[in-house]
Amino acid sequence: MDTQHNGKRANIAKALLIALIPAISLIAALMFLIHYQKEYEIADNEYEQVADDYAKETSDIGSYIKVLAQENPGAKDSLDEKMHDATEGNLKKVDFLSLINENSDVTAWITVPFCSINYPVVQGPDNDKYLKTTYQGTANSAGAIFMDYTNNRSFNDMHTLVYGHNMKNNSMFGGLKKIRDNPEAAKEDPYFYIYLPDGHMRQYEIFSARVIHADDPCYRFFDGMDEYHRFVNECLSGSKSKWNVNSDLSSGLPIVTLSTCSGDNDRFVVHGILHAIY
Repeated sequence: MDTQHNGKRANIAKALLIALIPAISLIAALMFLIHYQKEYEIADNEYEQVADDYAKETSDIGSYIKVLAQENPGAKDSLDEKMHDATEGNLKKVDFLSLINENSDVTAWITVPFCSINYPVVQGPDNDKYLKTTYQGTANSAGAIFMDYTNNRSFNDMHTLVYGHNMKNNSMFGGLKKIRDNPEAAKEDPYFYIYLPDGHMRQYEIFSARVIHADDPCYRFFDGMDEYHRFVNECLSGSKSKWNVNSDLSSGLPIVTLSTCSGDNDRFVVHGILHAIY
């Protein structure tokens, strides 16, 4: 009798456990969601404060001098007219002295107006340091916007890679989804800007946007015009949309690739060629 009674108890306990599994799974999922929402909030607050403190909007066009002209025929327009068209409402005055004082890994500041991207750029000793660490050193899944550890901080390499997470709330490089999902609208403002500690702002014109595999040869560095032209052709042939580019894609001017995740093994990349330096 005791054996039979104990068996019934065991069966009841087992049934209760099975019944509770969905509830336990739901609670675990909710806790996971709350955790990541909290992380999003912490990272967003940190980067919003950094932007407010160190990358203030300015209308002082006269503080920038165009230095790239002869090398780029497309940059020979009037300084005032060009700066007004390209940077109206987006021009920044970046306090690099304070940024670098907080973190010597800071190399630049990037803005992609169409995607509402506005962040410091760092460079670590490898490409792992800032995957889950913010610019201020906080452990956070949002990480930081970082350039490849092998690239020159001057952004003068033929190809520079800049990485950022594709956050669900569109922070970090999550905003690049706007280009992926609506490339035609992005063509109305096809520029992004990189500010450097030397006081110059580099303007890049987007000429390609595409989804690639994580091991795509896009993630390579090169010297020489043959490889440069091969790379440009790869970017153009794989682009989700055809861009009407004003810059000379055969010029050999530096290219910057912005890279973010687009699924488990895919990446979404946006390629921009140096259009002007101010």
